[in-house]
Amino acid sequence: MGTSRHAPALLGIVAMLITLVWIGEFVTDDAMISLRYARNLIDGHGLVWNVGEAPLEGFSNLSHVLLGALALGLGVPPLAGLQVLNIISLFALVALCYAVTLRATESRWLSSFAAVLCGMHAPLAYWGTSGLETASYSLCALAFMASIVYCPKRTGLVVGAYALALLTRPEAPALLIVAAGVTLGLRVLGRTPRVSKEHWRWIILCASITALYFLWRYAYFGHWMPNSAYYKSLIRGKPVLIQQFARQEFWLLFALILVPWWKMRPLPLLLLGLLCAYVVGFWGVKPSVARFHRFLLPVHAPMCILAALGLHYWCVERMWPRARLARAAGWCVAIGLASSQLFEPKTSAKRLRRDRIAMASRTLVRAAVARTLGAHAGAGERVAIGDSGLVAYFTHMTLVDAFGLNNARFIHVHRGNRKAYVKEIMSTEPEWLVITSRSASELVPVYGTGRWMLSPKNFEATYERIAVARSRRQSYHYWIYARRDLGVMPAPPPGPPLDLSGWNALAVDRAAGKNWAGATSQGDPS
Repeated sequence: MGTSRHAPALLGIVAMLITLVWIGEFVTDDAMISLRYARNLIDGHGLVWNVGEAPLEGFSNLSHVLLGALALGLGVPPLAGLQVLNIISLFALVALCYAVTLRATESRWLSSFAAVLCGMHAPLAYWGTSGLETASYSLCALAFMASIVYCPKRTGLVVGAYALALLTRPEAPALLIVAAGVTLGLRVLGRTPRVSKEHWRWIILCASITALYFLWRYAYFGHWMPNSAYYKSLIRGKPVLIQQFARQEFWLLFALILVPWWKMRPLPLLLLGLLCAYVVGFWGVKPSVARFHRFLLPVHAPMCILAALGLHYWCVERMWPRARLARAAGWCVAIGLASSQLFEPKTSAKRLRRDRIAMASRTLVRAAVARTLGAHAGAGERVAIGDSGLVAYFTHMTLVDAFGLNNARFIHVHRGNRKAYVKEIMSTEPEWLVITSRSASELVPVYGTGRWMLSPKNFEATYERIAVARSRRQSYHYWIYARRDLGVMPAPPPGPPLDLSGWNALAVDRAAGKNWAGATSQGDPS
């Protein structure tokens, strides 16, 4: 009887499983940037991008860097381990979504609706397998908000959820601001008799942890925030990302009008505050750095819960004499919302599956770039490259990040002016250049970074093309150049193409380990 009572909770898990299988496995280049730092940390060099350089926070997920270093130390494949962690977090997020909705509404069908709505969201499943922290952070954020409402006396749980969120994403302090603001605001408005000592305890402890973490960050890195946070603040423009998010999540946002806000209940106010904080925080961020509204995904599960709360009020509390009619209307709305999540053209599972396959081809060609550089570049030679994640994970080489996210000068000296930054790189004449091209037969740079690399008048006299790493599935190829004075003979990528089995994270880990070990045996610094 107990098992059948909570059987609806499995619907959300099944929905997430189907979505994951439908889209397939996706491994992003950015996840391997964190593993570069993890490898240098476990090798005793500290949190640095290149061995011998000053500490740099070119990552935005310290918890994943530390977990990656731990995995490397234990001999566990780190990328696969982080992927498994976040897939587990996806299922836990769906289960928590069900549990929170059940606690708020005492309705199993509405709770299963919220869980299914969360599980059917294709972008959440897409990024959940990428090796990035999206799923684990979303879980920590919702757990923090739910623990404040339902178990504030369990200070360890509240503070623990917040601490994990703080170590996982730089925007976590917004959670504390929203939580403390709503808790204290309800007291000011007279909706609660007083702020209990339990609430003061977690507010003070979370604020203290935040202050200590920021002080450590400044003392170690010399800056208050990660490079990526500064970068996103420098390139702000029109709210295109928010507009796309609003279009793609229109029906969930529309469902917010159903929530009885005038009742001033803590849970919906906390979740609404979280949504508003993310909209304001990412207002001007460009979609190019947040594909499929990746940075806004932590508010998806809260929005599913809010939609369920609104349906509960209008279909159960207000229409209880006509329970059958209300339930039928509620299921119609629920099915409509779920359909909008699954079949929205820009973020449907079918669309993301195609994108996953396209991104997989980029990973393969980057592996070919890493093998070419590993075979020809010598110890201490610098490589200027934009898409640096997989190459950084595979090799020891000194990488100059042409995109600038792993370079403090780009952020704090050039203030995000990439043209001036790339020109400074070229003035130092790095030994190797990697330029992304739309064509394998003619160099047509994909990014402005590539055009600026080619801009020096003496480029042809200084550099010689060594190889072209061709992509199998799309017009996205890498042209590899070496300085002529190195005397490197032009050559194709060594050996047969790597077979990473559709971008299986475990296969990437194995290939990276072999490449790294091979470079070490050839004398690269470690």
